[in-house]
Amino acid sequence: MKFSVRSFEPGRGVQVQTLEAPTPELARLAAAGRGQVVLAVEPAGPVWEPLLARRPRLDVPWWCKELRTLLVAGMTVVEAVDTLAAQAQQPAQQHLLKALLAQLAAGKPLSQAMEHGEVFPDVLIAGVRAGERTGELAAVLDDYLRFESALSQLKRKVVTAAIYPAMVAGLGLVISLFLFIHVMPRFAQLYLDSRASLSGVSGFIVGAGVWVAEHKAWVLPGLAALGLLAVGALAQAEVRRLLVQAVLRLGPVGQVWQHFRLAKLYQGLAMLVRGGYTLDAGIELCQRLGLGPQLNAGLRQARAEVAAGKRVSLAFRAHALADETAFRLIAVGERAGNFHLVLDAIAQRHTERFSTGIERITRIAEPLMLLLVALVVGGLVVAMYMPVFDLAASIR
Repeated sequence: MKFSVRSFEPGRGVQVQTLEAPTPELARLAAAGRGQVVLAVEPAGPVWEPLLARRPRLDVPWWCKELRTLLVAGMTVVEAVDTLAAQAQQPAQQHLLKALLAQLAAGKPLSQAMEHGEVFPDVLIAGVRAGERTGELAAVLDDYLRFESALSQLKRKVVTAAIYPAMVAGLGLVISLFLFIHVMPRFAQLYLDSRASLSGVSGFIVGAGVWVAEHKAWVLPGLAALGLLAVGALAQAEVRRLLVQAVLRLGPVGQVWQHFRLAKLYQGLAMLVRGGYTLDAGIELCQRLGLGPQLNAGLRQARAEVAAGKRVSLAFRAHALADETAFRLIAVGERAGNFHLVLDAIAQRHTERFSTGIERITRIAEPLMLLLVALVVGGLVVAMYMPVFDLAASIR
C-alpha cells in the first residue's frame, strides 16, 4: 500500500513524498535509510486500505539458517542480507529485507536494524547483539536455531496430541447435527401420521422433530451464524487467553503446561548466558517469551532478589521457578561456573517431563472423547427410536 511520508532532509528542508510499503513502519524505515528524518507517516490510499495491511511475515528460523550459511561462506553481514533480499519471493519479505539492508547501509549494526519492523523476537536480537560483541555471530545463530528447534518440537507435540481428539469431536458434531436436523424430523412425521398416543419423553422427541421441520428455513442459517460467531470469537486474542486459562485450571493440564513454560525459560536463559549476557539481563529478556503472568511475576521478584545479592538458586526456589532438583543443579552451577550447561540440563529435564505428560493426557483424552461422542450420538439414536416402543404398546 502507499504512504505519504513527511520528512526533513538537511539542505532540502521539509518535504512530502509517497512511498509504497506493506506497513507504515517499513515506509518509515525506507525514508530513514535515505538519510531523512521522518516526521509523520500517513496512508495515501483509500480509507479502507490500512485494514487490509498485515504485518509482513518472515520465516525467522529459515532466515537465521540462510544468514549463518552465507556468513560461514565468507560474506559480510551486508552482503548476506543483500543476497537474502534478492532471493526473497514475496513482496512483503522483499520490503522487509530491503528496509533492513537500508538500516545496515546507514551504519547501524545488525541488532539495531532488526529492532525495527516487529518481526524478529527479542531473544534473537539480544543474541545477535552478543554475537556482535564477541565476533561469533554464526555461533549465536546456531544457538538460536537450537532454541527454536526445541520449542518447535514441544509445540508439535501439543498439536499432534490435539489432532485426534479434535477430529473425533468434529465428526461427532457433524453426525449429531445430521441426525437432529435431517433424520429426526422425518421420524417425527412418521410418528405423527400413526396417530398413536406417545409418552412424555417420546412426545418431547416428536415435538422437537416437528419444531425443527417447521423452522428448518432459519435453523440452518442460525447454526451457521453461531459457527461464524464462534470462529470470530476464537480469532480474538482475549478470548483465546481466557480459554487457555480455563483449560490450565485443570490440575494435570496446568502442571504439564508449566513444564513447557519452564523449558522455554531455561532454554532461553541458557542461550543468553552462553552468549555472554549476565543472568540479570537474561532474566529481563526472558520475561518477553510469553511465559504467563505467574512466571513473569516470579521472574521479576527473583531478579530483584538476585540483584540484592541473594543466591540464584534460593531466589528461584522461593518463587516457584525451580523445584528441589533444579535448585540443587543451579547451586552446583553457581559453584562450578558452568551455568549455561546447568540451565541446558534443567531445560532438557522439563522438556522430558512435558513430553511424558502430553503422552499421558493423550492416552486418557482419546478414549474419553470417543466415549463422549458415542454417548451423544447413541443417545440421539435411542431417543429417535423410543417412540417405537410406544407404538408397539398401542398396537397390543
